[in-house]
Amino acid sequence: MPHPSRHLALPALLVVGAVGCTPASQEASPRHDTEGAAGAPAEAGTSPVEGWIHFLEREPGTDPEAPAPVRAMRVRLDGSGLAPLLPDEAGDTVSYGGRGGMTLLVRGTPGAYQLLRMDARGLHPLVEGGESWNPVLSPDGRWVLFESSRESFRDLYLVPAEGGPVRRLTANREGNFDPAWSPDGRTIAFSSSRHMQLDLFVMDADGSHQRRLTTHPGDSIKPVFSPRGDRIAFISGRDGHDDVFIVRPDGTGLLNLTRSDFDARHLSWLPDGRHILFAARDGDARGRIALVDADSRRLRYLSPEDANDDSPILLPDGKTLVFVSMQGGIPNLWRMTLTGKGRTAILPPDRPRWWPRFVPTPEDNP
Repeated sequence: MPHPSRHLALPALLVVGAVGCTPASQEASPRHDTEGAAGAPAEAGTSPVEGWIHFLEREPGTDPEAPAPVRAMRVRLDGSGLAPLLPDEAGDTVSYGGRGGMTLLVRGTPGAYQLLRMDARGLHPLVEGGESWNPVLSPDGRWVLFESSRESFRDLYLVPAEGGPVRRLTANREGNFDPAWSPDGRTIAFSSSRHMQLDLFVMDADGSHQRRLTTHPGDSIKPVFSPRGDRIAFISGRDGHDDVFIVRPDGTGLLNLTRSDFDARHLSWLPDGRHILFAARDGDARGRIALVDADSRRLRYLSPEDANDDSPILLPDGKTLVFVSMQGGIPNLWRMTLTGKGRTAILPPDRPRWWPRFVPTPEDNP
């Protein structure tokens, strides 16, 4: 499935594009820890994790010139219940997660990707016309925010999660990408190239009061609100690598948290509102899962030094990570604790698997 600011054909494991290379300033480097560190987040929660891991897979041993289709699959955290997400797939299908028994999907072929809702009643198109990508469910579960080329190169739109009239939120000739909700659902952060570079913006949930937060030629992408909504984490290449930055929703407090020799991707905040989980890619295209403290800038690796890990997601118990690892020689689904212990493959390494998303069962997240 294409990511508009990267022009990818599908969500892909270990594919990184630089977002800018400008000379680094002289700000002090963040602290690094490879083992347990003071100030590291405590594991939270003890309840079992119920729900499904949705992911993509491809049949093994296919011809690189004519690869087998990508399939959307689901599995439980313990490896049970492995099955196709849909009984028949017309083109590529990618799950963007969901809750309350509802899953958001994008399905189709290049030039014809469609946004769908899947629930106990079946599959239902949410929008008609144009291509749609990157759906994001609102915190209250009532609205779906998404990108579409229905009226322009790429704009942001809003549609009721049950289906209904589509509202256009942005309208400019250039692109608008990476939408993210604030925890209270009142504000949307996004990236826009309307000033000939990818800047960070925020707007009200109805599309009004659009405000520019960054102005640097080094692109600013992938915004994520903190749990309290008081800070936004994002990725920028302005200092020579794709670093983790934070900024307040009013544009103040801009800070590079990771000024290092790796490229960051797949950001998410921990529930404590202080630590940011991400994957760090080095110059040899090897990845490690890491945490950075947004207050102290202390960096802590959860993956061992010789790992090649990517795409971490924190499950609702607050202590379990699902991620993709090349351990075993092929991208596969793994899990471990938030302290980096208990690394375990969820499925055997018999075919490439990537793009994990967690979908709670209805009773866990009504």
